[in-house]
Amino acid sequence: MRKYFHDVVIAMESILANKLKSVLTALGIIFGVASVISMLAIGNGAQQEILEQIKMVGVNNILISPIVQETDDSGNEDNGGNGPQQRSKFSRGLTLLDAEAIETTIPSIVRMSPEIALNSHAVYGGKREPAKLIGVSSHYFELFNLPLESGTIFNERQEENGLAVCVIGANIKSRFFPDVNPVGKYIKFGHVWLQIIGVIERSNVSVSAFENVGINVYNDNIYIPTKTMLMRYQNRGILRREAAGSGVAIGGRGFMAVRSMISTNPGQNTSSNYHQLDKIVVQVHDTEQLAPTAELIGRMLLRRHSEVKDFEV
Repeated sequence: MRKYFHDVVIAMESILANKLKSVLTALGIIFGVASVISMLAIGNGAQQEILEQIKMVGVNNILISPIVQETDDSGNEDNGGNGPQQRSKFSRGLTLLDAEAIETTIPSIVRMSPEIALNSHAVYGGKREPAKLIGVSSHYFELFNLPLESGTIFNERQEENGLAVCVIGANIKSRFFPDVNPVGKYIKFGHVWLQIIGVIERSNVSVSAFENVGINVYNDNIYIPTKTMLMRYQNRGILRREAAGSGVAIGGRGFMAVRSMISTNPGQNTSSNYHQLDKIVVQVHDTEQLAPTAELIGRMLLRRHSEVKDFEV
């Protein structure tokens, strides 16, 4: 022990005799270890963020979105500088019938959900806050891994009959129902009172990190059955057929009346949006089935839309 104690004494004397060198050596060790720890932490954080992003996009999902033609100030559709677009064939756009046909026809599909989005304000107890209303099916919550904090999702009767029920995000709950359980209560969106049947568990992600890459952040949304959206809020498919039945061409007065009732995702020119749905989300069994299923969906929709390519898969 005396030998080891003598070594410690010599080491301490050397440190005290070379204070500057000792301090610089200590700083080198401290900064070296700190940098290694920081890099590992940054790497783990980036990995977790990517995994969360993949989880929010969904696994083995195929997204079918409508292509909305931009219009000029006169109401004519822009055709790449070649004047008003003249279509020789008529397409009904992306509709609920397309979603049902995809689900019933293609065997590789596990589950499917149409999606219709509407931006407005939610009202409860004299408080009014901006929110997004999304019409979906009950499969939507499985497609995007959205567990419920409380309550239930839509049942078959509520979906088929278009009942005024909803599932709310965590931020909607914290804004309007901070101290009470919202399940069973009513919240007003637009002109309709919706009964809350469920609350989605909070997703701990930043809005800017995900909405900038086009991924929906679920905490601020209110979800209702698709048929509830079509029956009680907006159905662009009916408006489109009424305009076509009146003999009014695209860009005419009949279609101008349709414009004011259309509201879809922000940042998208919706003045000529005749599509009934804003999106169809399809999930397949295995990753290997993604490419062939997407190709099959594309060919199928092209036939249903009279060879008009007004969608993208």
